Amino acid sequence: MPNKYIREVLQNREDIPIWLKLINWVNLIPIIPYPIVLFFSVAFIDKPNLKLIGSLILLNSYPWVLIGTVLLSYNLYKKNKTLPAVLIPITVSSLIILFFLNTFHH
Repeated sequence: MPNKYIREVLQNREDIPIWLKLINWVNLIPIIPYPIVLFFSVAFIDKPNLKLIGSLILLNSYPWVLIGTVLLSYNLYKKNKTLPAVLIPITVSSLIILFFLNTFHH
């Protein structure tokens, strides 16, 4: 059932403009290094504490947040063709960047 919904939303449709598709594809670029991030996130388990476990969960779930953002922006575009479709990917990408800066800043 979810695969059918995702295919329906992400298929090459004519009603979604190219600029929105481009913004969403750029929003999905951080998924490319995900296997490396997942592999090196094992280092968080060396000295576990609550903050590191929370960071581990957030770090390993960021692709799902990005994919959900894309699906949400396409659905919002169908209902309102203005700001919400662009605002969500930019906001989530900014939050992820802030998370990384906050987590790895010493």
